[in-house]
Amino acid sequence: MRYVLRNDHFWATIEDGNRLWLGKFPEKGDRCNLQRVEYATLELARRCGIAVCNARLESVADHDVLMVERFDREYLLTVVDKDLFWIEKTRFPFSNPAWYLGQIDPDVYLSRDYAPLDVRLKAYIKYAQGIPKMAASIKENLKSPLPKTYVELGIEEFGGLADFYTKNVAAVFAAVSDADLQKQLKDADAAAGLLRELGSRQCLVDRRERDAGASAVRTDTRRWQRAAGPACPACAERPAIAAPSRADLRTAW
Repeated sequence: MRYVLRNDHFWATIEDGNRLWLGKFPEKGDRCNLQRVEYATLELARRCGIAVCNARLESVADHDVLMVERFDREYLLTVVDKDLFWIEKTRFPFSNPAWYLGQIDPDVYLSRDYAPLDVRLKAYIKYAQGIPKMAASIKENLKSPLPKTYVELGIEEFGGLADFYTKNVAAVFAAVSDADLQKQLKDADAAAGLLRELGSRQCLVDRRERDAGASAVRTDTRRWQRAAGPACPACAERPAIAAPSRADLRTAW
């Protein structure tokens, strides 16, 4: 059991079987039973259909201790394992433009009404201003020759996004009357339009590389089959980096 003092309250990381729990202990200065209040709040959220962590109350020396299951580390390690599989086994960041499409998709700023339009515009401008740097990183990562299908995908998707930035985004934020923001938007869209260069120069390869790309498709398929194997490789064989990561997390958290 590991005790930690945070915000004048004692927390303890407790291992119960194969699971880790966070124990929240009461303090003398508490004006009410905060453990029962938090537990009731979690249960209310659960009954309303909101996903919450597992929790229970334990009695220790006639005092309530709230036990909250530590799911965050396992979630983080699962994400790390998944990303390592795609990066190290399939090598998609270096061979497949599709790896980056979700990372440069501006939909969250344009279609989701999560904030007033001017606030979303400011967030979009900051995002669009970073596109040239992201495009340079993508160009550096992708290694020729690429399979022909990936070449065509890169040309279509990167070029299409560049056209979308320069031709369609302004209409989404047309209702924002701030002239300075509109100027920043125009400049940011023009910068994001540089993504077109990535589609035409990095992914467009000459005939010799296209011929080599055809064999690369077969090689890529075989590499996938070797990586996938008979079972999930993320479960059957964890990359070497995962072991120290787990050790570090268990001591640091």
